[in-house]
Amino acid sequence: RRVHGREALTPKSFNRQIAPESCLFPKVTTKSYYSQRVAKGDVIAQYGEIVSLNNIDGREPKIITYYKGDNKDINNFRLPSDILTAERFYLSEQFHLIKSLIMDHYDLDSITDLDEPVFEHEVTIVGRVACETSGKLNNQSVILDDGTRSVHLDFSQCEDSFAVFPGLVTAMKGTNPTGKRFFVKKVLECPSLRQPTPLINQSGSREAMKLIVCCGPYTLNDSLNYDPLNDMIECIKHRKPNICIFIGPFVDERNLHIEAGCKGSIYSSLFENLLSLLRESISPDTRLIIVPSLRDSQHWPVFPQPPFRITDEFNEQLSVDSRMILASNPSTLNIDEFQVGLTSLDILFSLTREEIIGGDNPPTDYRFSRLIGYLYNQRSYHPLYPPSDDVTINYATHAITDLPVVPHLMIVPSDLKPFVKLVQGSVCVNPGRLVKGLTGGSYAEIVMGESISVQIVKI
Repeated sequence: RRVHGREALTPKSFNRQIAPESCLFPKVTTKSYYSQRVAKGDVIAQYGEIVSLNNIDGREPKIITYYKGDNKDINNFRLPSDILTAERFYLSEQFHLIKSLIMDHYDLDSITDLDEPVFEHEVTIVGRVACETSGKLNNQSVILDDGTRSVHLDFSQCEDSFAVFPGLVTAMKGTNPTGKRFFVKKVLECPSLRQPTPLINQSGSREAMKLIVCCGPYTLNDSLNYDPLNDMIECIKHRKPNICIFIGPFVDERNLHIEAGCKGSIYSSLFENLLSLLRESISPDTRLIIVPSLRDSQHWPVFPQPPFRITDEFNEQLSVDSRMILASNPSTLNIDEFQVGLTSLDILFSLTREEIIGGDNPPTDYRFSRLIGYLYNQRSYHPLYPPSDDVTINYATHAITDLPVVPHLMIVPSDLKPFVKLVQGSVCVNPGRLVKGLTGGSYAEIVMGESISVQIVKI
């Protein structure tokens, strides 16, 4: 069979095209366990009333992307000439926005300066949590900063539980006897975003829609053989979802062959071959959404990321076949009036490494609920500041990472344990990664109708 004047790709022919020898990659020898994996197809987490994907009729959903500015042109994502000015401007804008929200929510007429001594009564201060040193945040190094002043925080008298992380903009009640150390009595959280609209429409019913979500890598760590992706494609052919969301990395920089280096501009060719495989192997009734990752060797490695860049020839093919959408990272999508948020950045893992919790009654709520709550309360896909060492942030375009609403469905892939959890009216899913080192991982099957149901399934 030939497609667009060339031989169509099949799983076997695709793997022959990207074999390490043909791609001029150095040989790396390790042992994989993918073919010996157990519990294939087992459900490891679920939420809601489970509906079989095979019982839902296929239809073409309407997909709209929401963003601030132009997230389609990579030139708009270039780092600015004055990086520090862009960073200060964004942090100041975000701080004053959340400060005003806190004051309105708690009916605060005024805020006390951070360094103002207060002996007799409790006062309220607002600032951004930071670490005094360059190390990891702890109870002895935590400070609150408002951009011009800062004060050490002491949680030894905190009456309630607390959970903070670097970058959190929050209010605190307490006393400051010397002007140099603020004794926190209570932490006032920022009010959350507005809740998602009910899933029942005006007619009182909603046609169900089925999604499959998977996150890379799509090869084992020791090879460039895409057998896990081929297995995922076979599953999609059987399930026949309305939408498939493929989240990077597609050409993973942590793959041993990629790390060893290669000759020639092979990364982009590998990626476009992958897109061709998806287009030609998956039913034309299924819409495809492709999301980049900071680990993609062939793409812009700065967060937020524009959609993938492709050659003019391949772009002409996509213009004819409109069922494939190249989305930015992060993206907020409207899919038939369902708000869907997604990002490939492992912000949950970064937050769980940096947060500190405590108080007389330390929080006992589900850890993942608390972590995702940070995103909603801070109105951002990336509330952490400074970012992790392996993440480069472009603050000139950081507004693209703002969360406009609490979505009906939030997709947050992470190296943490796969989960599905209801947080502030939003169904939040970590589908896991399709490949975990040398063996298989998991993906998510989702049905969105009058309610949302999720199953996380082992590949």
